[in-house]
Amino acid sequence: MKPQLRYFLIIVFACALTWAGNYQVIDDSLIYARYIRNALQGHGLVYNIGEHVNALTSPLYCYLLLAVAKVFGGKVLLASHIIFVATWLCACFTAERLIRFAGVLVAAYGYFYIVQGMETSLFLFMLAMLVCLSNAYILRASWKIHIPVFASDYERDYTQMDNWLQQHAPEGARIATPETGFIGWQLPNNYIIDTIGLTSPENAAHIAHREPGRWLAEDHADYVVVHQPAWPYETVVENAPEYIHLPVQFGRVTLYARAGLQR
Repeated sequence: MKPQLRYFLIIVFACALTWAGNYQVIDDSLIYARYIRNALQGHGLVYNIGEHVNALTSPLYCYLLLAVAKVFGGKVLLASHIIFVATWLCACFTAERLIRFAGVLVAAYGYFYIVQGMETSLFLFMLAMLVCLSNAYILRASWKIHIPVFASDYERDYTQMDNWLQQHAPEGARIATPETGFIGWQLPNNYIIDTIGLTSPENAAHIAHREPGRWLAEDHADYVVVHQPAWPYETVVENAPEYIHLPVQFGRVTLYARAGLQR
């Protein structure tokens, strides 16, 4: 097969699978997005305004996303998709240059399309370039093409919870959730508490000291998003008299509210 046709297949796979993913993003990518949005609005690289907590895993990707979002008028999600497509195509083209059909197979591997908005594609491009420059051979193992289901129930559950909170939660309500990307992106004016500690490091310390339920007493959340069945550190919410279980459940997530809170 001619090289031009192989590169064309890479473009076809990349465009088709990106479209099939319907621009889905994972929770961690929206943590990046909230940081960048706050920075563009003049608050600095912070998750919750006024709190200097670094939950970013790649400074290089962070500043690249900040620059591209600035160029595109503050459209952070658009910027993340542009970076993904550009770096992913470059990574696949570089892999194809190293070994015939390697880039085609990588482009057809569905996992990478569900981590849009993360540094994964940039990292793979840099890794492929490093191998290319060092004249080494990679991708020796046999490959298995696997295309996952993009519109996962998990993401659907949190999207529906986002919508409910946007419609019913008072502005400024404190919301505790283990998935701060989904909730935090859709509710930019609310204080978001990370119950597992990525953007709220004091809660990570509680887990490390085997006090997983301590966060509830200290964070004073108005709403708490809980899994069904509850994760071990979430059971404290079920047993807390100051919280009531709302008749709100979307798939595997449900909601508790502080007793007396106007809903």
